[in-house]
Amino acid sequence: NAATLAQFDLASRESDPAEEQAREISEKADELDDFIQELMVEIVTGTHEVNLDAVDERGNIDINKVSYLDNTSSVILVMLGDEGKPGKGAELKERIDAFREFTGSQAEPDLAHMIQKLLDTSYRGEYDTWEGFLFYQNPMMGALTSLSNIQTNLRVVEGGLLSQLLVNESVVPVSAGMK
Repeated sequence: NAATLAQFDLASRESDPAEEQAREISEKADELDDFIQELMVEIVTGTHEVNLDAVDERGNIDINKVSYLDNTSSVILVMLGDEGKPGKGAELKERIDAFREFTGSQAEPDLAHMIQKLLDTSYRGEYDTWEGFLFYQNPMMGALTSLSNIQTNLRVVEGGLLSQLLVNESVVPVSAGMK
């Protein structure tokens, strides 16, 4: 995705609106990715203090240094909340929904369909919410995998939109619906 943005820099005199749109897409993807990374760090460090050594100063997690991978308590606490302390799973869902709507509104039909699938947060199964389905009784390793998959999917969406902008040299109107 950085290489695609660099191509916009090279052609910036020719396509300023497309470059601005590309930067906005990347900034929003970065914001969501950073939020997800913060959740992952909270889950890892909330499980046990020995896991503090698994997180570097930039918030990267060395999974080989993480202990208690089968623990569910920090996942539930961070994502679903407990005893008056709200979880962040609903906020994650809202942010994913906003990013999906923002990116989907700018995509051509095939890409928009892919975006809907990759960033789907619809209700599933026996749980009351998407976040309940994804995180209730999920061990730390499962939650980290789910969150990492969301990060990957949002980068695929970002790359698809940047490629669309670069190839088509056209600008699809940017919606103002995302925070």
